Amino acid sequence: MEHIRNKLGWGLSAALALLLLAALAGVVHGGPLDPTGPPGSTGKNVITALPFTISQPGSYVLNGNLTCTACSAGQDAITVTADNVTIDLQGFQLVGVTGVKSGISSGGTTPRKHWTIRNGTIDGFSSSGIYAVAVSESTFEDLTITNIAGDSAINAKDGVTVRNVTIDNIANYGMRLGKRAVVSDCYIEVSGGSAWGIDAKDESMIEGCNVSGNLTAGGGIQVTQGSTIQGCAVSGFTVIGIQVASATVTGCSVDNVSGPSLPIGILATSSLVESNSVAHIVCDSVSGCPNQAQAIYANGDGNRIRSNQISSVVYGGNTLGAAYAIYVGSVRNTVSGNSFTGALYGVSCSPAPNDCAPTGQASTSTNPWINVSY
Repeated sequence: MEHIRNKLGWGLSAALALLLLAALAGVVHGGPLDPTGPPGSTGKNVITALPFTISQPGSYVLNGNLTCTACSAGQDAITVTADNVTIDLQGFQLVGVTGVKSGISSGGTTPRKHWTIRNGTIDGFSSSGIYAVAVSESTFEDLTITNIAGDSAINAKDGVTVRNVTIDNIANYGMRLGKRAVVSDCYIEVSGGSAWGIDAKDESMIEGCNVSGNLTAGGGIQVTQGSTIQGCAVSGFTVIGIQVASATVTGCSVDNVSGPSLPIGILATSSLVESNSVAHIVCDSVSGCPNQAQAIYANGDGNRIRSNQISSVVYGGNTLGAAYAIYVGSVRNTVSGNSFTGALYGVSCSPAPNDCAPTGQASTSTNPWINVSY
């Protein structure tokens, strides 16, 4: 009897186990459950018409090209009065009309931070492409900014990152940036005005950028204390290619700086100028150059000018002028390891205690090995 009860118990247990497995199989193979509600919002706000004001943090997008035809003269297309704002143009164009100030603007000088503007074109504004003069710690990337008639393509404050931005047909500044800017892989073409392709303040890094233009004053790239310009190409200016003060310029090329008086490839004040290529610095006055053409001008004390390659420094022939590969204008500078051809004078380096190879005095030779390393 006991044996029969055991057999019935095992049979009942086996049957329950099979029923449980069948139920689980039904759940596993029964397909997805119906959704409990509609899909959630992406959290992105669509800008559908201009002018448009952003007064709250968040993500904003364009879903098509927008032209500021309804904007009044002196108005901005998009005004941002908040922190923590992302504007994704999603490959579309933000287009201005005559008299409209800026494409995207902070609307004043109230401090803002943490903007991201990306991925599209800003075209045809009378003042700026992006006017963020009081906006810090922000990113501008993957943009084309073109046909800006006034102040600048991008005007921003401290700690901004600008990468993969193309700027062309700009009347004045390409970029006006504050301290600690990081600018990389940008193409900038400027014309007219008295400005700079890139003007950045202390502790900035400008890397891998191509800057060209034709300005009545100013030049290609300018940075100040503690900054570095690295691996950039600058060409076509009438006054100065690169200007550094208590900063570093290395691995850059400067080409075709020409004008009627004192064209300078690299103007350095208390800076390191190393492993650059400087060519075609031409004083092109019809009546002869009233001053000098200088590939590298060491202005102030403590410059280190080394391992640069210089060629084709030309002046107009006036007896008041001259053409120097390297001109040292003060004291306590070191010049070493540079090579040059096609300059009227190689190195003008006096008075002591400058240290210019080979003897610390001016060289009148165009021999590329006259200024050797020591």
